[in-house]
Amino acid sequence: MKIIILAGGKGTRLQKFSKKPKIFLKFGKTRLIDLYLKIFNNKDINFILGNKGKDIKKYLDNKKFKGKVIIEEKPLGTAGYLKNFQKFSTEDVLVIMGDILTKFNIKKFLKFHKKKKSDISLFVHPNNHPYDSDLVDVNANNKVLRFYSKERKKDHVSDNLATAGIYLFKSKIFKLLKKNKKQDLSKNLIQKAIKKNFLVYAYKSAEYVKDVGTPERYFQAIKDIKNKKFNFSNKNKKNVAIFLDRDGVLNKEKKNFRYSNPCNFYPKVFSSLKKINQSKYLSILITNQPAVAKGFITKSYLEYSHKKMQTELGKNNVYLNDIFYCPHHPDKGFKGEIKKFKKNCSCRKPKPGMIFQAQKYYNIDLNKSYFVGNSIDDYKAAKAAGVKPIIVNNLELTKKIKQKKTFANLGSFANSLIKK
Repeated sequence: MKIIILAGGKGTRLQKFSKKPKIFLKFGKTRLIDLYLKIFNNKDINFILGNKGKDIKKYLDNKKFKGKVIIEEKPLGTAGYLKNFQKFSTEDVLVIMGDILTKFNIKKFLKFHKKKKSDISLFVHPNNHPYDSDLVDVNANNKVLRFYSKERKKDHVSDNLATAGIYLFKSKIFKLLKKNKKQDLSKNLIQKAIKKNFLVYAYKSAEYVKDVGTPERYFQAIKDIKNKKFNFSNKNKKNVAIFLDRDGVLNKEKKNFRYSNPCNFYPKVFSSLKKINQSKYLSILITNQPAVAKGFITKSYLEYSHKKMQTELGKNNVYLNDIFYCPHHPDKGFKGEIKKFKKNCSCRKPKPGMIFQAQKYYNIDLNKSYFVGNSIDDYKAAKAAGVKPIIVNNLELTKKIKQKKTFANLGSFANSLIKK
């Protein structure tokens, strides 16, 4: 596998803070460039450099770097020089943007890429700034259906699945590029590949990947290292999670109503999620939505409403790591009900099926995780999965299960658990 790090952009967003290339940013005593050398064990890395490339090359020479250093004679954008790697027709090429702080598991990303027989695999994750990130829509098999560049319309609605600046390519894909012409990874390669029906898949991960290209994000990354979030979100280790019920916890629940609007958020939900997002805990939604089985709404409408919810959360700089929902209902007799969803499934709470799905995908230590809900079904599902149940917004149930503390809402629990 070839490894390419693209560095030496102009760094306009950081110029007021630092005149040096972003790859020289320090995290403690270690520079970002040194972290890359450590991750890849100083092997077979190709640095493709633009602005201030000579300064970066000089630094690598002093490190006795064993890979290749290429300084572009003229700016070719994020994709232009990749045309030269087309000749490695049998190899995979890992490309990383040089302003990414990460500690991801390369072997698992490559395994996903090969299993899917993917031409392009995009490392994606939800983030707290989707409005200035490239986003994707995927199907249940994680195949990319649509790619939305950051220049999309302001009223755009989609899942908060942002590309993280890490890509795996079959080198044959570079034939789509033109020689010696300035080109962009998103516009001139990835979107073109999707239109031409190449296989493009999204590798959804909660591993730590952060664009540190702005002062705000850089200082947040320093905090993440101090509070160990940088170490927790890694597929080599077990993660911990706060599982969240939807209606009655995040948004107001309308009793005896066909479907509750997930964007009708309770006060302080954004600040609560921000606290969780900045902690070691993943935030994962676990929700029964029987309105689909009853025929009150379609499955596509449910998924669209979740996209609207994630878009609204993103506008407020917070996110959910993932959403698991159950569209089933066991009882028949509703006018317009959908037969294929009328069944006694293993995912509908109080059964713990959705929690186990999340556990498997995100390698979660259930014994060190929490489930925040407002109903007896939430409580039973948590207990069945071995997760610590937390009831909010339900004083009667709180007393019935003899919960030691009373939590009026998600915020009061988040403040109790996460002190910083």
